[in-house]
Amino acid sequence: MDDKKQVIKKYNAIDITKFIMAIVVVMIHSGIMEMMKDSLLYQIYDVIRKMAVPFFFMASAYLLFYRMQGEYRSQSNTEKIKNYIFKMAKLYIVWSLIYLPLAIYNYIQIGNGWIKSSIAYIRGFFVCGFHHYSVQLWYLLSAVYGAIVIRFLLKRGWKEWNILILSFLVYTIAYGMNCIIDNQENLKGIWLAISKFLQKVFLTANILYGFCYLSIGMCIAKYKTRIKFGVLVVVNIVLFITMMYFNHFILLLLLNICFFMLMLSIDLKDRKIYYYFREASIIIYFSHMLFNFAKDRVGIKDYSGVLGFVITLSCSFGLSFLLIMLEKKKDYRIYKLLFH
Repeated sequence: MDDKKQVIKKYNAIDITKFIMAIVVVMIHSGIMEMMKDSLLYQIYDVIRKMAVPFFFMASAYLLFYRMQGEYRSQSNTEKIKNYIFKMAKLYIVWSLIYLPLAIYNYIQIGNGWIKSSIAYIRGFFVCGFHHYSVQLWYLLSAVYGAIVIRFLLKRGWKEWNILILSFLVYTIAYGMNCIIDNQENLKGIWLAISKFLQKVFLTANILYGFCYLSIGMCIAKYKTRIKFGVLVVVNIVLFITMMYFNHFILLLLLNICFFMLMLSIDLKDRKIYYYFREASIIIYFSHMLFNFAKDRVGIKDYSGVLGFVITLSCSFGLSFLLIMLEKKKDYRIYKLLFH
């Protein structure tokens, strides 16, 4: 019983962090920091923004696996993973439908015709995980694919550590693919051809990152490694500062792992506000691009991104508060369909 209470306390720290990271995602899509690229503040922000979605992956996996009893490969546990896959797939389909009118609007504006637009949408839906103004949905598709691979390997007797090692390899490959795609202008010959092919097919390899971070969350839940709080604080500070000046994908991976473990080590007493943080982070993450789109269509000139950020975040906050208050009064099925 005491262990369970301790876990619940750790949920609270995770919920607060998810709420903060949801705000960071709004900052990313509002472009609020783009005018400050040469400042120290931007360097700090640049590291934090790279930690946002990985934290969601690790928290999602940890909260899935920590409840499991016995071997993860057992039928009952792999069934729980399957339920998780269906849940994330349902959310992805539902929110893709919500953002579909925005995608159609974009295709009409581009004017490529319905055949090219249909092909682009199919690629976006199954490969990239996003379309016009729905870039945040890639997290859901990546989680679906990552969980499918983890479940497949567990059912075939793979050890959790072996899955983690494979996921590190996939993570490295994904990073390499993104480097090739992003540096296309500096490539020639066969490498230029490979870059164009990867960009044409995948657009970005971000979809592969979920497998790695889900595996990390699974292993943290499995082995329940505990490191002293003071040590974690020091390691996080060192890694964070190092990342500000030496942007390396391995350093980022280590920072994300250590930061998540730091949040797990924080015990917070239960308060009602944590329920809002937990629910609001989901609502803000999924809905904020609707308000971003509406803001852009109104024609607000906002070169700094500050006004857009304030408008988008305020509307997202308002929507989350309204929906959570309504859900508390009555158990709405539509709420569960949209957010759970």
